[in-house]
Amino acid sequence: HQNKFQIEFVREPAVNYDAGLALNDVQFSSCAVGNREERCPNEDEFFHCQFTKVCIPIYKLCDLADDCGDASDEDPAYCASHDYKLFNFETQSPYTDLFKQDPTADIVWEVGRGEDSVAVAPRFDHTNFDQYSRFLYLPLDKGQPGTKARIISKPFMASKTCTPKFFYHMYGLELGTLQVWARYEDGSQVGDNFVRTVSELNVWRRGLLDNLVALHPFEIVVEGSIGLKS
Repeated sequence: HQNKFQIEFVREPAVNYDAGLALNDVQFSSCAVGNREERCPNEDEFFHCQFTKVCIPIYKLCDLADDCGDASDEDPAYCASHDYKLFNFETQSPYTDLFKQDPTADIVWEVGRGEDSVAVAPRFDHTNFDQYSRFLYLPLDKGQPGTKARIISKPFMASKTCTPKFFYHMYGLELGTLQVWARYEDGSQVGDNFVRTVSELNVWRRGLLDNLVALHPFEIVVEGSIGLKS
């Protein structure tokens, strides 16, 4: 959710009440909860949120996630002035202006929304946390185990500081594998390979490519492969 919100537990009244109701151990996952600070301990490693005054790590800046709780870490003017490039799947172009499908893959990544109620896709997106916004998903029902879908980015300029970040959702049985990596034009990999193979609760998780030191132009590859069917 991108705005302030409250959690409310409501028990509907019943004509005949013959049972108890109890709550315990309420947990909040990936919530922007922190202590107000007059200043951050290290301005090179932390960002001081404008209104909540929370200190968040620099790597959480400008990643389409409101980690501050006041959205100051996602301010478009700030992100643009610091040379962040942000992409989501809300544009008319189905894969944004950044990606294209790999024609050598077995199947294609599909664009979905939570309201589509596709059995193999999430019920909400990450950008707006609603059922109307778009995301890419792997159509697990359109292939056999090992079937792969792949998108490839446009080339990026050589960089020693670029850190690609993204959010992924893996929840369910026999999902298969998600892999993200960077490669040069000759196909050789550069930096680490991001790999996930198991279910990780019904939430969107942050992922990134570490140790990416590209001495030549490079592109990002996102590959999903279908797992064994239960």
